[in-house]
Amino acid sequence: MPIEMIVKLAKIFNVSVDYLTGATDDPALPMRLDGVERELIEMFRTLYRDQQEAVHNQIQFFQKQNQRE
Repeated sequence: MPIEMIVKLAKIFNVSVDYLTGATDDPALPMRLDGVERELIEMFRTLYRDQQEAVHNQIQFFQKQNQRE
């Protein structure tokens, strides 16, 4: 099947091309990150596990605050 057709089908069914070709079992589309988001993830990965948990807890706290506003 031509790649153009696979891309069209992926758009129609809102799944990734990797999913349609069998490269992954996850149909979710890849998340697009801007430069700041990519940098945050790279920094996060350098932290110790307990530090990652602290960051995660802080983000959850911020999300709860935003829901109240």
